[in-house]
Amino acid sequence: STRVVASTALLLTPSMSTARTAVRRSSGVRASLETDTDKAFYSIGFNVGRQLSDFAACEPAEIDSVLAGIRECLLGDEPQVPLSEYVPKAMTLLGEKQAKVAEAMAAKGAETLAAAAKEEGAVQTASGLVVQTLSEGKGDVPTRESTVKVHYEGQLVDGSIFDSSYRRGEPIEFPLSGVIAGPAA
Repeated sequence: STRVVASTALLLTPSMSTARTAVRRSSGVRASLETDTDKAFYSIGFNVGRQLSDFAACEPAEIDSVLAGIRECLLGDEPQVPLSEYVPKAMTLLGEKQAKVAEAMAAKGAETLAAAAKEEGAVQTASGLVVQTLSEGKGDVPTRESTVKVHYEGQLVDGSIFDSSYRRGEPIEFPLSGVIAGPAA
């Protein structure tokens, strides 16, 4: 098996979970979740929140302002501020926050790559990819047209695992034409 640490380009994108963890604090908006109806509507809201993940870089008070705007709009209220003036300001502020998160993730990604490159047996390719062969495979080398069956674990620079065939208890099968180039990169 080969251990691959992603190139810096793959580590620059701030993950929703990492950005959210960085600002997770108590918010004033709470649901009772006592009935199945409460739970069902909460679930819809949670899914909408996933779609609004760009706001994960915001502070809880800023998120509360976003939620207040959504609530008032859905209830048919008029906006309390001129949207033509404040939407562009909000987009600028949001972009600045996302840039700070991206900078922090890029720095963490560079640290992770540097540490991985120093591990025994690690090789860093020209693209920045770090490869560590744990045990040499046997048999034919797969081609871009091959379908392979492998165990895989995807991990972010913060250590959180976003996908794992090990946790599912079975390897995954996929065509190599559908993956990003790895050790040969």
